[in-house]
Amino acid sequence: MTKRLTAAELLAQLENDRDFVARREEQDRAVRAKADAMRTEEAPLVCELQAAGYDVESVWDFVNTSRSYPDAIPILMSHLSRPYSSPLREGIARALGTPAAMGSWDVLIARYRSERDLRVKDGLAAAIAAIADDSVLDSLVGLVTDAVNGPSRLFLLRPLAKSRTPEAREALVALSSDPFFEKEAKFLLRTSK
Repeated sequence: MTKRLTAAELLAQLENDRDFVARREEQDRAVRAKADAMRTEEAPLVCELQAAGYDVESVWDFVNTSRSYPDAIPILMSHLSRPYSSPLREGIARALGTPAAMGSWDVLIARYRSERDLRVKDGLAAAIAAIADDSVLDSLVGLVTDAVNGPSRLFLLRPLAKSRTPEAREALVALSSDPFFEKEAKFLLRTSK
């Protein structure tokens, strides 16, 4: 019977393995290079946001924050259309998932419909879902039911579940029989009663 190694023993063995250490160091260098490239690419946006009074080091600082940043919305919208990398464009899109961006609803919808990069499309769907309310229910249902919008449509189900309107519930019920939406729609119907 072989003796089992503890985690500490395994880590000690790995630290003595030159190939493992070299691979890890190479991976660490690659991660640092990627982060440096992202900071460089994002610098114009960050500078503009800082000039507007926002103490941010990255657009991702806006994602999942509870603070309001209404004066950043025009800056974010302007940068959303620039030819940045997918990760940066996704971050900009997700940062627009705040109530202050509701005034940009139509532009966000147009961008979502025309976006072909799946990562960015997911970010736009997350933003749309975050700001959607009953006043845009018809538009939201139209986005969800349009198969051209692909898998990102799953993000758009949550606002339907949050709505207390009969139309939203009817849309969820209808989507629960669609194989693509079935699992999520049924879950949301159960949990939103």
